[in-house]
Amino acid sequence: MRRARVLAAIAVLCILGLVSVRPIPAGVGSEGPDGAGIQTLKASQVDHLIDSDPHIFILDVRRQQEISEFGALKNYVNIPVGELQIRLDEVPSADQVLPVSNHGERATVAAEFLIKRGFRVPGVVGIAYYIAQGGKKYLIPPTR
Repeated sequence: MRRARVLAAIAVLCILGLVSVRPIPAGVGSEGPDGAGIQTLKASQVDHLIDSDPHIFILDVRRQQEISEFGALKNYVNIPVGELQIRLDEVPSADQVLPVSNHGERATVAAEFLIKRGFRVPGVVGIAYYIAQGGKKYLIPPTR
């Protein structure tokens, strides 16, 4: 029932032109289309990863407004992708880092940046895909 209401609300927002929704690309759950080997994780993979590694650092690289509008993963730390280089010291190098963005594009940019600097990145999360695939175990719902 709740999912139906969420989908109806998204449909209304799309009709009003306030948001756009893209279909889940075929590559979700596999290596990215650029061949970089960075995997966009499925909701079940995200849940399993967080379950199995309680110290994983969830790095949300979106603007705070987007986090409020679209939701986030529990225990996230927000460092917008444009600030990552100057705030890199806030990211623990001993833990795995899980970058999150709306559809995974900015998370992939952040992942590539982090991997080049020696961080362990098991994949990236597109929060829209996490929600669309029924992910809710670690979801902080939108506040708007």
